[in-house]
Amino acid sequence: SILEDIYSLPFNENGFEVIVIDDCSTDNTLDALNDYASKHSNMVVLHQEVNQRQGAARNRGIDVAKGEYIAFCDADDTIVADGVMNALNAVSETKADICYFDFEYETSDGAWQVFEMPKETRNTILTASDYLNIYYTCYYNAPWRNLYRTDFLRKTGVRFVEGVRWEDCDWTVKVYAQAKTIQFVDGVGYRYALGGESVSKQRSVKAMSNR
Repeated sequence: SILEDIYSLPFNENGFEVIVIDDCSTDNTLDALNDYASKHSNMVVLHQEVNQRQGAARNRGIDVAKGEYIAFCDADDTIVADGVMNALNAVSETKADICYFDFEYETSDGAWQVFEMPKETRNTILTASDYLNIYYTCYYNAPWRNLYRTDFLRKTGVRFVEGVRWEDCDWTVKVYAQAKTIQFVDGVGYRYALGGESVSKQRSVKAMSNR
């Protein structure tokens, strides 16, 4: 599970926190999360009585986060501990506003392929203007492929649009535009699953409208 992946990070639990937003689940998800949290003192479980979609969940997580950096992770994806550690080590020195890493995505035949940043940007720092003019595409706007310095993120005042699908497209470009330093770091830090029941992977109009 994603929680098992997160707790595979080679950190003392006092060194990071895990915030899980239960967006009005209708099964035993909340009970399972609370049971997991009872075993991990650094895990925070928040429950929303009304389903408000991803935007509201992400906003709530940003509001309560205590760490120096924030990372988002969708429930059906996974993180890669070595890549995240590499990125955290890099920003501990540079204090970059945003830090990017490569990610793996699942192809239609079930194989995994690395989506790599251009080689010339490896371990370099760009301004927001340079990044947006040169590299910004639809594949670069996912909030989960970055680390964000928490105080920078809050100072931007940018909020995810709530109650809608594709809440990330509006948010990411506004956040990027306010960053003074955007750092690219070698290594895969995230695995994006093609299958599953997430909203972004639905192709049926009915399925999308019911979420």
